Amino acid sequence: MQIKEISPVILSLVAKINESMEIYEHASNRFTEEYIEQRLHQLSKSKRLHIKEIANIFEADKQKLIEAVQKMNDVEVEKEKLNFNNLVDIDDEGSLWKYFIEKERSLIQQYNKILAEQKYDEFQQAIMQNHVAECKREKNELQKHAEMAE
Repeated sequence: MQIKEISPVILSLVAKINESMEIYEHASNRFTEEYIEQRLHQLSKSKRLHIKEIANIFEADKQKLIEAVQKMNDVEVEKEKLNFNNLVDIDDEGSLWKYFIEKERSLIQQYNKILAEQKYDEFQQAIMQNHVAECKREKNELQKHAEMAE
């Protein structure tokens, strides 16, 4: 499969998913008990830090985790918008790419249908214009014949 078959919107979403997963994993790994104990031990060695500063450091870590979770939620919303429920397994690259290709084909078919309808409408309009022009010519000819007959 060639990458050019996949639309930039879908590639962008895949990149966002990957980035969000990495951020989320990194942030959630930071909040293990081991990490907290290690962090407290490091902070307690530093006599310059007050309790308030330690609390601020943990608050910053907590904010990073919240942001990562929010990013994951945003990606979930985007996945819902693209109807990812049709995928068997989000981690299964085969079904993911298959879904993307099917989505692309569906969009192309919709575009072609709209284009075909538009061309048909233009064709119908041209036929009507031709018919109107023909009727005007016939009317003019009949008027000429009527004038000659008088």
